[in-house]
Amino acid sequence: MAAPFKKNTKILLENGCDFQLTLRKGRVLELRPEGYFVFWEPWTDPESGECHESTAGIYGYDAIVTDNNYGVLKILKRPLAQPTASDRIRRSERVLVEVARQRFRKQYVLAIQDMLDRGKLDPVRDDFCAKIVTINASGGQRYREYLAALSMREAKRGGTKVQKTKKEHQRAVEFHQGFKCGHTMWKWYWTWRIDGDDGLFDQYRNCGRYKRYNDATDSFIERQLDMLWDREKPTIKSFVESVQAALDAENERRERLPVPATKLQRPGYVYIKNKILELAPIDHALRRNSRDKAYKDLHTLGVGVTTSRVLERVEVDEYTVDLFVPMCETGLFDHLPETIKQLIGLDGKPCRVTLSGAIDVHTRCFVALQIVPQGVESPLARTLEMIYMDKSPIADAAGSKFRWTMGGAPEAIVFDRGDKYITDDAYDILADLGIVPQASRGSNPTSRECFGRFISTCWHASPAGLSAMSWSAVRTMLRLV
Repeated sequence: MAAPFKKNTKILLENGCDFQLTLRKGRVLELRPEGYFVFWEPWTDPESGECHESTAGIYGYDAIVTDNNYGVLKILKRPLAQPTASDRIRRSERVLVEVARQRFRKQYVLAIQDMLDRGKLDPVRDDFCAKIVTINASGGQRYREYLAALSMREAKRGGTKVQKTKKEHQRAVEFHQGFKCGHTMWKWYWTWRIDGDDGLFDQYRNCGRYKRYNDATDSFIERQLDMLWDREKPTIKSFVESVQAALDAENERRERLPVPATKLQRPGYVYIKNKILELAPIDHALRRNSRDKAYKDLHTLGVGVTTSRVLERVEVDEYTVDLFVPMCETGLFDHLPETIKQLIGLDGKPCRVTLSGAIDVHTRCFVALQIVPQGVESPLARTLEMIYMDKSPIADAAGSKFRWTMGGAPEAIVFDRGDKYITDDAYDILADLGIVPQASRGSNPTSRECFGRFISTCWHASPAGLSAMSWSAVRTMLRLV
């Protein structure tokens, strides 16, 4: 005979829950293995007018589930459903530092609970103070084990060394752990018992939430600055001196009143400078410098290029670099097959190769990046082919942490007026694919700001910036590095 299978039972009501089935109202007094033990209130049948007295009995779990499926069950009151307080901060709104501090406290609270379960600690505050050394040792050990387990969760692919992102560095934040005593541990533990994990959050988010100067001082400073914008080539120092002089005169006037008023605080250089940058940075730059100088420094404050969807605008450009010496010195040249070396022209002779890439403006992701030999007349065709293809095999072969799945059909391609991009073949390829070409001037890099920023990063932070040096200088620099 086949063994009976255990049937899963849904428990929809908890102890003390008030509910209603059509006309009958009841309250769950106890949860028993056979069902709910319910107290039924007296009720009247509207059709016959018969009055039924209050009773108590077992109501099955499956019966409640059936009533709920038919829409007959109505919940009147649930003890476990507490209303959300207006001043309660949701867990999703907590910053990483707050969560790190809460998890630090939780490890100590769990250590205290473990000591209470084993009988090594009494639920008395004096015993917490007497055994504070043991509590600190146990809680510190749990916290170190938690940090060790957290560091082991980093996924690695292909044995490569994974670089932590900025968000991961913030998650492993270091903070002052406070001065631990028996009274503090007692407060942490009972706060956790009453309010749960939310009770372990402290008031860290309120740190620094105060204004250096009151509203009267801020209003007076803003009024003075409004009268100073029209000065001829004003400096921040002149603004500071004028505002401080006006404040001194205002305080002297307030002191001479029949009933002396409260004096205004005297701000410093940094505060007034920040006020200028907050209120009118462009106006100050126009008066301090010429309009051309102000546009040169502040033109990036504009809206710039805006996109609303992926692959709406793709920037394509190329960058010529010397790769042979950096790849030899770093050991990357040894891992390339001979066919690949011959394909990109790295046969041991001094040569230059071209990095041809494409960046999606909306997501700032590379949708194509490849090495093209210098002799290739039109790298645009290969770059467009790479935009359409799935590049996950390339990422897997390189041992990347994430897959390179970004790709698809772009709507518009932006490139400069280089000789390789204004040919008839290039325009025929774009027309055949239904892509709108947008040419920009080479002297206006802001029209291709994403790729221009990438080239600047390569120049300052990678071996590609060594393209303007001689071979001997490159070798000497790499050996020093």
